[in-house]
Amino acid sequence: MTRFRLILSFVCIVLIVNFSLIVHFELEQKRELERVNQLGMDNQLWQFFQLSSEYARLREALQYGDRHQLDEINLRFDIYFSRINGFANNQVKLPSSVSKEALDMALLKPLVDYIHFGVEILKHDPINKTNWILLNQRTKEQQEAVNNLIQAARSHDSRSIDDYRKNIMYWGELRILLATTQIIILLLFAALGVYALWKTETSRKKLAEFAVTLQEARLQADVANAAKSRFLAHISHEIRTPLTSILGYTDRLLRKKTLDKEGRREIGYIENSGTHLLSLLNNVLDLSKSEQNKISLIIETISLKQLRLELEAMFNMMAKEKGLRFNVFFDDGLEIDLSLDAGKLRQILINLLGNSLKFTQRGAISLTLYGEYGVDCYLLHAAVVDTGCGIKAEDQSLIFSPFEQSKLGQLAGGTGLGLSLSRDYARLMKGDIIFSSQEGEGSEFIVTIETQVVTASVGTSLIGQSQQPSLMGRIILVVEDETINREMICGILQDFGATTLQACNGFEAIFQVKQHPAIDSIIMDYQMPQMDGMAAAGILRQQQWKKPIYLVSASPLEELQQEAGFVAFSGHLRKPFKIDELLLLLGKWQDNNYKQAGGLLDYQTAIHSLGFKFERYLALCQRGLNRVAELELLYKSALKQQELNEAVRYAHSAKGIALQIGAIILGQHWSALEVEPDYAVIAVLNQVREDTQKELDKLQYMPIV
Repeated sequence: MTRFRLILSFVCIVLIVNFSLIVHFELEQKRELERVNQLGMDNQLWQFFQLSSEYARLREALQYGDRHQLDEINLRFDIYFSRINGFANNQVKLPSSVSKEALDMALLKPLVDYIHFGVEILKHDPINKTNWILLNQRTKEQQEAVNNLIQAARSHDSRSIDDYRKNIMYWGELRILLATTQIIILLLFAALGVYALWKTETSRKKLAEFAVTLQEARLQADVANAAKSRFLAHISHEIRTPLTSILGYTDRLLRKKTLDKEGRREIGYIENSGTHLLSLLNNVLDLSKSEQNKISLIIETISLKQLRLELEAMFNMMAKEKGLRFNVFFDDGLEIDLSLDAGKLRQILINLLGNSLKFTQRGAISLTLYGEYGVDCYLLHAAVVDTGCGIKAEDQSLIFSPFEQSKLGQLAGGTGLGLSLSRDYARLMKGDIIFSSQEGEGSEFIVTIETQVVTASVGTSLIGQSQQPSLMGRIILVVEDETINREMICGILQDFGATTLQACNGFEAIFQVKQHPAIDSIIMDYQMPQMDGMAAAGILRQQQWKKPIYLVSASPLEELQQEAGFVAFSGHLRKPFKIDELLLLLGKWQDNNYKQAGGLLDYQTAIHSLGFKFERYLALCQRGLNRVAELELLYKSALKQQELNEAVRYAHSAKGIALQIGAIILGQHWSALEVEPDYAVIAVLNQVREDTQKELDKLQYMPIV
């Protein structure tokens, strides 16, 4: 584009100069024409021809006149004399090619001498015969002088005409040349413009063709990605289903105290292999989602203290088996609850610690957790340091590339996906992973993510909770089309005291509920023949069955949440799962759970926190409960209209009001609903609020101390 502008500027300058020269030459030609016209007006030949004419008349008058009658001769002589006198006195412009002196000597002198001679002769009247003859003779001799003068004038006029013709031709040729040059330049410029337009049109067509090709390639890639995603989802479901029974039965066997040491070790190998296979499957699926920007965050409230205990329990034994020291350093400032995606944070730390454990043969591995307050967030940092083999300089650029491994990494095993996914997770949480490594000395990886501090500890995720609920006396319906998995889940529940019923599809589940009204909860698979789990749960909710229904599926939570029927479930568990996860899900909402929490209305703490007097607190508490009742109606309405974001907003507002007035149990219920809809919780909401209102009514009659 710059080159085109330069050429355009140059052409414009040339055209301007060309036009200026044409104007200049036009003015010069105009002046020349004016000069020639003036020359025509002052034509010298006319004066000389008049002189010749008067000479002829004078000669005729002398030839045929009478020397006794001199009037006519004197008249002609006077006229002829005036003509000669005009030339002699410069009254007539002389030829520029003849100087005045040359004219006087060569041309005018004979004529002037003749005039003087004639004047002397004509003084006498009459003229004697001798003088008359002499006058006629001298007059005849004037013919040559007159002819010479006229000839000189004609020569001058001829040269003037030649000069004029040459000047006119010169200026005309210059004008033609410049006009031709201008036309050529304009033609060249027009050709350049046509070429530029052709070039632009050609480029536009190429871009259009490229865009079409790119669109077709993108569509083909989208089709291929969609096919790949469907394939991976199908494979995931097909692999997770048998993995559920493999890991479930191994977990159940490992809990039996009658198992000897050798059997426990061999079953442990099976469990480790199954867990490794599950990890590979999860990594491949997450990589596919990352490539399509479909990874989403599942925000929950966690206790970092519990996360620390879980990581210590996971890696302490593994480090001891390799003769390594494993330490977790925990900043005192992290005795807080944070709102973040606990699953992805856990996976990042497990990947980093697992890599350190894999490549460290002696020394120690440490995890340091610390944090700091940012502008509008809390920055959580985790540093993993090891004394392993380190990373070569030439391999450091590859460690975050999927499926890329150094030679040492290939020998150690693995897919090469852990670090790539970990960095994707960190960046999804508005953070990153940086590292430094020295070959032969070890490596340090630092993770930074953005979180939010949860001021109230209500609703904290139960990571690492070891307390297991009792299922004694509970009747649980297990709905699963795979016989092996169904019997495995029933066996686990029976081990913990539950009575189980079985169904292999949604129709049988609805029938079992009608036949056994005493069923306390349902564990429902998603994909089943005849009627799937979501359809069955929706029908049961329409029939006003308000007890917990838990979904067990191989599909990820973010996909299930897109289904309209997901709101019918009280909780979700993804296949394969551990026994502790199943027990934790079932024990989440036991009967009278809210009455075991230690009081419905903690008015003393609320009064102290608000700084109110007792009477003012009672009024505020009543307004708060009324507002919570309104929010409860809005929450249920939003769920019916499938407006989950609005429902979460109402739950958040209700939780805040309940905690502010000291209704701790009510706040706990709303905190749980803020994370995900749970019909088991919704069913008891009204009762909890009414019980809280009763506690407030009792305070109205309490004596003020």
